[in-house]
Amino acid sequence: MALSQNLELLELRFLGARNGSSTSHTNAFFMPDSETLVLIDLSLLNVQKAQRIIQRYRDRLTRVIICLTHTHADHVSGVSMLAYVVEHLLPEVRLEIIADSRVLLAARSILDAEGAKEADGIVVYRAPDIKKFAWDGQEPIPANYHWFGRAIPTEHDRNLLAATGFLFRVNGKAVVYSGDTNTLEPFEHQVWAIAEEETDHRKTPIELYLEVQNKKWPAHLYFPEIRPRVEEMLREIPQLNVIFMHYDNYRQLRWACTSFPEELQEHVWIAK
Repeated sequence: MALSQNLELLELRFLGARNGSSTSHTNAFFMPDSETLVLIDLSLLNVQKAQRIIQRYRDRLTRVIICLTHTHADHVSGVSMLAYVVEHLLPEVRLEIIADSRVLLAARSILDAEGAKEADGIVVYRAPDIKKFAWDGQEPIPANYHWFGRAIPTEHDRNLLAATGFLFRVNGKAVVYSGDTNTLEPFEHQVWAIAEEETDHRKTPIELYLEVQNKKWPAHLYFPEIRPRVEEMLREIPQLNVIFMHYDNYRQLRWACTSFPEELQEHVWIAK
């Protein structure tokens, strides 16, 4: 079954795939091209891992981008530290932050600490100067963001101003990333919409990354509750792979994944 398959076959890698109470928070990354590193959130606990990746590719990197899903500390506390690392290790490389304008508003204190000002959309940090691009419907994402699909508004904690997931287009695949969420609906809708697309007379491969919990909690997806809907998608969309993340108890998650019919299990993965 997929639990024994090579996670290198998936588009996203993880600095950590567990929740805020663990020692390795859920932060992912990918490289859409040889010069760009894209991080999805960054906690302080994962900054050293991100730094090692930057150092590994420092001879060719020109851009490091952080896509923020929301402003809980296990997702944004490493942003200021990474800005410091990039400024001192790679002064010729620009650090960019992409987020829904409401997420940026909520993260204002973090951005202010690095010299950025309030902005709608993309804040581009480039040591020592700041550049801004309007986003959120005001101006299109620059053409060189060929890998960026869209932000997907969602719900997480009722005390948050906003939370989003993302759609990325990487190596011919559609990557749908939920971030922390308490509703499957916007990501389920996105997956069905992509499944109806045709590219060169074939269906677009889809990777759906879902944050799940083994206990019912109002701020997160409850695995037993969403499992039937995930199974329906897997049955109806043969090019879909579903990757579960954020789960604390991996033994329980492995056991839970065996509840999917055997013919679907090769499309069920656990992020690590």
